[in-house]
Amino acid sequence: RQRDGTLLQRAEVVGFSRTLALLAPFGELVGLSRETRVIGSGRPLAVPVGSALLGRVLDGLGEPADGQGPV
Repeated sequence: RQRDGTLLQRAEVVGFSRTLALLAPFGELVGLSRETRVIGSGRPLAVPVGSALLGRVLDGLGEPADGQGPV
């Protein structure tokens, strides 16, 4: 959650119907519903890279998955 209490959840648009975008959330669904307001970021998901990542293992969202703490 953000400081103002709003939920920040990343998702991929996987399809469209006549009036809806179909999303596949990355992460937990707690707090989401069919009525949840969605705002596009206007940019693709990206993970910054650098020397701090050498030898590290990340998940598909760029989060550490090797038990070695934050990057």
